[in-house]
Amino acid sequence: MDDESTKTVRKLMFAERPADTHCPESSTPGALRGHAQDDDNALVTHADLFPAKAAAITAAVVLPGSGAAPGVAATKAAPHVKSSLSDLRPKLNRRANEKTA
Repeated sequence: MDDESTKTVRKLMFAERPADTHCPESSTPGALRGHAQDDDNALVTHADLFPAKAAAITAAVVLPGSGAAPGVAATKAAPHVKSSLSDLRPKLNRRANEKTA
């Protein structure tokens, strides 16, 4: 066995598979296999792999992230906003009661 056989090659690719299928998990943590399986995990076909171009890489990485960032920020801020509004409600009720008295 020579040194070349133990090296790993990684290449960014897009996988295309039928909409009603999924790619199963690999034994390698975080990796998926190139098979397209149905809900019963029966092999339907193989996923087709296409080389990723620089523009496609940018669109795949940047565009979904730009929509996710505000959503994450809103999710993180929601408890603080709710708490602040809860604190504000009694103050407003006291002011309303003071004006009517």
